Order: sequence, then structure tokens, then C-alpha cells
Amino acid sequence: MKPILSIYFYLLTFCVNAQLTQESDITLGGTDDDGSIIAIQTPDGGYLYGGSSASPAGGDKTEGAFGETDYWLIKLDADRNKEWDKIYGGIERDALWTIVHTGDGYLLGGLSQSGVSGNKTTPNFGGYDYWVVKIDLQGNMLWDKNYGGTGWDALYQIAIASDGNYLLGGYSSSGISGNKTLPVRGSIEPNDYWVIKIDGNGNKLWEKVYGGDETDYLRSLEVTSDGGFIVGGISRSNAGWEKSENSRGLSDYWVIKADNDGEVIWDKTYGGTKDDDLVAIKELPSGDFILFGWSRSDIGDEKSENSRGVRDYWLIKTDELGNKLWDKTYGGSENDKAGTGNCLIVDNDKGFLLGGSSNSDISNEKSENSRGGNDYWLVKTDSNGVLEWDMTIGGAGEDDLRNIIQEDCHYLLGGFSDSDISGDKSEDSKGGDDCWIVTLKDSCTLDSLIDTTSNMGMPIDTIVESSFFAPNAFTPNGDGRNDVFLIQGENIDEMELAIYNTFGEMVFYTENAQEGWDGKLSTQIFPPGVYVWHIIASSPNSVENTFQLKGNVTVIR
Repeated sequence: MKPILSIYFYLLTFCVNAQLTQESDITLGGTDDDGSIIAIQTPDGGYLYGGSSASPAGGDKTEGAFGETDYWLIKLDADRNKEWDKIYGGIERDALWTIVHTGDGYLLGGLSQSGVSGNKTTPNFGGYDYWVVKIDLQGNMLWDKNYGGTGWDALYQIAIASDGNYLLGGYSSSGISGNKTLPVRGSIEPNDYWVIKIDGNGNKLWEKVYGGDETDYLRSLEVTSDGGFIVGGISRSNAGWEKSENSRGLSDYWVIKADNDGEVIWDKTYGGTKDDDLVAIKELPSGDFILFGWSRSDIGDEKSENSRGVRDYWLIKTDELGNKLWDKTYGGSENDKAGTGNCLIVDNDKGFLLGGSSNSDISNEKSENSRGGNDYWLVKTDSNGVLEWDMTIGGAGEDDLRNIIQEDCHYLLGGFSDSDISGDKSEDSKGGDDCWIVTLKDSCTLDSLIDTTSNMGMPIDTIVESSFFAPNAFTPNGDGRNDVFLIQGENIDEMELAIYNTFGEMVFYTENAQEGWDGKLSTQIFPPGVYVWHIIASSPNSVENTFQLKGNVTVIR
């Protein structure tokens, strides 16, 4: 009998990058300006695209605007067909920037200038505030919370903390006022990084302000493997307060590593003589960090290459203490700007995929002419930042890439477009800017991250496709928490389980699971993230019934 195995996971296939081809594109919007800042995959295999909308009901928008702009959320199924859309907002400007999956729903975050109105139930403190909205899996609003003072406070990123609570990262110009209890740092155009920790009901646990003597804008926040977090963004400040180094030029990358209580461990400044703006930072399996943004600077200080044009992509790799290991510049002769949603992907082969917008023609690192105004521009590098390929996707108008999703031999690109049918765009604009989603197909093959002969030690006769498993994240362990991998085997002689992170490094291994064995493995031993599982199992005395099974599971707290 063949081994019977069951595990709950999200399906993921690993691919080898080759030539990308455009498979499809869809345009979603109303009659005014709409677009996609952030996108995530959903537990049912679909997608959530989020941004802001100024449109009344019409086109793909089913609800009229509450105010100047609202949060706009679009749910697509696994085949990219629209299932539903929702708006959240009040009578003024509300702009969605970040989404996280909470297991039972989602947290939406951004900025809000609205008071109690529309479906917003919390008052405005002044200027913009952080606005967090909790929704269920169908998009129904459960609660909303405002955090801010009398100045301007803008939330850019929500992350799931190592203890299961949530970190909110953005910037603030407010002094002590509203529900902000810490003073602003600088006196010249003051603006600081502002990080808040909240529980699952939106109650504030603590807040931290990080800044220098001038303006500092947080753009990226990521929880790190040591249980703390790292934040990065833009700084125009010299040394002072939490900033330990002077400005290099007009603006610089500024990165802070903090522990799980928000206490600063180290900070680093990277820049040249002009503007350098960080938009994303990610931790690598080695503990090193990769920083992505754009630069106008020529050679000087941390910048080792001259500017290619008006603005270029700028990629920096650092060690675990923030010391620069190398930097690379990519661009054409005009304006090439890193995307500010989620446009930094650590690829399966340990290289990097970078995205943003470009209006450059063929020049320097750009291999294709502009389609019109700005286009989506992808840059793929190896693990040392060496350019492997680039790709331009766009229409005759303005196209601005803000988010990339990578899955099973596909890349989904999302952002803003006002282009009509032209170039790579197959549908006319619905009105003003729209959400434009482009699906690229990779001519890839199934590429195991695991060397089965050396790591697992068993022959492989059959690869069983893993798509028959139930698409749920976890199985309950009996105490109300969904935090256990459950592997059940019947009629099994041997079963080996390896779990890898998405960079191909083994984080768990067990062998010699015998007949009737039920394996429960707590996900509490792993930081939040996506993990690949790989099982080899055999029936008694039957080599031809040896199977290799693969899938992945997302750990959420």
C-alpha cells in the first residue's frame, strides 16, 4: 500500500529562473484614481490587493467613496478573478499602505485624516494618524484604531512580532499629544521614526521614537531571527538622539537594529553626496541584511559607483552588525525609482529581484526602451548583486510598480497604471490610475532545494504532487492555538521530514518515523515566515512505493 500522509500547508513550487514571458494582465479600477500599493497571498490560494481609491461606484468598484480617498481592498481567487472589493474610510483622505494576515483575518494599515465618519469609528488627533483596521477573511470590518498626535503621523508597515503581537512602523512629526506619549526629536522640520507595539485587539503595549536633529522617514520594518526587529528609511539628520552618524548628503539610508523591547542595538547611515532613499530591508539566512532603494549620488562615502542618470536603483548588502559588504547601482540614462510597496524579493536561488519604475531607454543596465512614460522595471541579480537580467513592462502612459508576488513559476506584478491598450497593456484605463496586475511566466522546472541523496538518504521513484492537501495553515493542537504541524502516517516503514526556510537552509530534520506514527511539531520553534517541508516515506518492503512529497507552511502568530 502506498503511504498515506496528511499535512496542512500553502502550496509552493520552487523554480529555476529562465526567460520570463507575459502570461496575462488585468486592469482593475473605477472612474477616478485607484491603484495597488501592497499585495499578499491569501490562505485559499488567492490574493489581496490594497491601495487607495478616489472613485465612486463603477467599473470594478462596487462601493462609492466615503471621502477624498479611502482604503480599497480587492480579493482575487487563485485564477486572478475578482471575488469582492471593500472600502474603508471617512470623509477626508485615507491611504492604505500595508496588510498582514493574522490567521483569522487581516490587519490593514496606513494613514488617515478622517474623523468619525463613513465606516471609521475613531476620531482624528490632527493631521494624519496611523489607522489600523481589523477585518475578517471576507473583508468585514471588526474594529479600527487610531494612533497619533496633533502633527502628521503616517503608518507604512505592520509586522508580526516574535511574541505574536504586532509592530507598527512609520513616521511622526507630533509631540506629546493625542495618544502619542513621546516628544519629537529634532527642531528643524522635525520628523522621526515611530514604532508602536499593539496586541491583537489594537491595544498599545509600548511606543518608541527614533530620530536625529532633522527629518527622518521610516519606510521598512522587519522582524529578525533573534526576536527583535530592524527598521530602515530616509534620514536628513546629523548625529544626535538615536542617530550616531552625520548625514552624508541631502538624504541617506538610515537603519536601526532593535531588540524585542524596541531598545536600539546599533544604527548605521549609508549614502553619497545627494539624495539616497531606502524603501526596503530584509534579513538573509546568514544574518546579513539586504537594503534596497534609489540614489541620485555619484561615488562618495558608501556609494561605490557613479549615478547612471537622474535616479538609479541602489542595493547594499551588510553584515549582521550593519557593516557594508558591497553595494551595486542599476539604472538607465533617465529616472529609475525603486518601488515603495514590496518590490524587494529574495529569490529562490539566493539572488535578488528588484522592482520599481523607469522611463529610461536602452542604456547602462537597462536593456529595453521605454514603452511610453514610466514603466514597470524588474532587475534580477545573483547573490553578489551581479546583474543577470532586466525586463521592462508598460503601456504608453504612466505605469508604477509597487508590489511583487513570486509563486510556482510565476511573478505577479502590481501597481498603478493610467495607460490604455498599448505596449504590454491589454485593457484600456477605467479612469485615471488603475490597479494593473501583470502575471509573468517563468520557463522553469521543478527545482528541489534539497539534495535527496545526501540529505534524506532514500531513493526517489515517484514525485507526488502536493496539491491534494487541504489548503489550511495549521491544525489545532487542542488548546485553541493553531500552531502545530500534524503529520499522520499509516502503513509506513520509514518516513523522514526536513523543513527548510525559503532560502534553502535546513531548520529541522527528523527520521525513522515508524508504522502508525503521529508527529506533532510545534511551530513555536520557528520565527514567523514561510517554510518548505519535504517528506520521503516508504511502505514496508516496497522500494517502488517510496514517495517524495513537498509543500510549504506559513507560520503566523
